[in-house]
Amino acid sequence: MALDEQRDPTELPNPNAWAPPDLDDLSRILALSDGVFAFAMTLLVLNLTGLSFLNCGSAALPCSESVLARGLADSVPVFIGYGIVFFVVALWWTTHHRIFRFIERYDTMLVWFNIFLLICIGATPFALEVFNRFSGTTLGVVVFASVTGVTGLLLAAIWWHALGPAQLVNPAFPESERRAARARSIVTPFVFLATVPIAFVAPYLWLIAFPAGAIMRHYGPA
Repeated sequence: MALDEQRDPTELPNPNAWAPPDLDDLSRILALSDGVFAFAMTLLVLNLTGLSFLNCGSAALPCSESVLARGLADSVPVFIGYGIVFFVVALWWTTHHRIFRFIERYDTMLVWFNIFLLICIGATPFALEVFNRFSGTTLGVVVFASVTGVTGLLLAAIWWHALGPAQLVNPAFPESERRAARARSIVTPFVFLATVPIAFVAPYLWLIAFPAGAIMRHYGPA
């Protein structure tokens, strides 16, 4: 008698039996996230292509070398803002990528934290436009710094949730590394939000958040 014929039918797998969904496939979350990051980075360049001196060609604004030179010189703050914000978005993408290297599964809370993060990433080009047009005002700087700080907090929330009771990372991940990761994740957003009040005194002084955050992350918990 064949081996299969000797088995108890009740021991055979039931093809119609319900099984919980597989929560280990993070590919769709990562694909959506990378798409939003890439789209936000692409939109940033629209702040450059829309510069007024590029609309030359009329008698009032001919496409001459002097017009180009003057337009480039007048647009230096716009170029600086573009470089800063592109760097910030790249920093958030790098952090997001590093976090999800350790996350092995997901739950509903993680998905929503990630969605709110992508909302902030998608709003970054708007924050840059506000910064470019109102960089000399306190509120313009506060809007940009706040969007940046909240984005960092949401990244930290993803990390803290994954390392917490949800246990979305490998259980073998050392506790010392967990503590260090939690501490490092809140450094940059904390510095950004802590420097927002500085904008009320000196609008551009809040930019110390970049070197301050880098220094604190470097010399903070290993």
